[in-house]
Amino acid sequence: MKKLVLAALAVAVLAGTSFAAADLKVKVGGDFLGKSSAGGASADLNTGITAAAEFLFAVSDGVKVGPAVSYGLAREFSDNNPAQFQYSYLSTYATVEVAPFEKVKGLFFKGNIGLGITDLSSGLAGVIGSTSESGLYFGIGAGYELANGIFFDALYGSHGFEGGSSSKITVSAGYKFAL
Repeated sequence: MKKLVLAALAVAVLAGTSFAAADLKVKVGGDFLGKSSAGGASADLNTGITAAAEFLFAVSDGVKVGPAVSYGLAREFSDNNPAQFQYSYLSTYATVEVAPFEKVKGLFFKGNIGLGITDLSSGLAGVIGSTSESGLYFGIGAGYELANGIFFDALYGSHGFEGGSSSKITVSAGYKFAL
């Protein structure tokens, strides 16, 4: 599965070099309603901050694709957390952005799929140390871009890892650099 995701990312990067129009989208957002489950147990995650960069190439009217990366800053579990466990993640993914309505300029829908690396660590020495697990990452959402390059989006995202998964809703604001 990891090889398939990495191959899809490589295709997106290599195919993108043949397209003239490209955008770099840089965004920062808040993660809400985070949940994590593993081994039959689940826990809520505190609100967190995520930063992302997406390199998009126009493939047709209203459709853009490209590689992207996001990093979720460490946040603690909001449930009983005596060991001060912290959770963070790094995702590399291919993203597709579709603007299906000509009459509603700026509105877009998006989908992400790629590889997510989840890191669980403890603030107490000797409790768990640090463990990293990788797995499938996917997201689906929508957004709106203003004429001046500022955009807003909301995305439901899920990170899988061995024996569990986590999910969240991210609301972001960012700026599009036309290249």
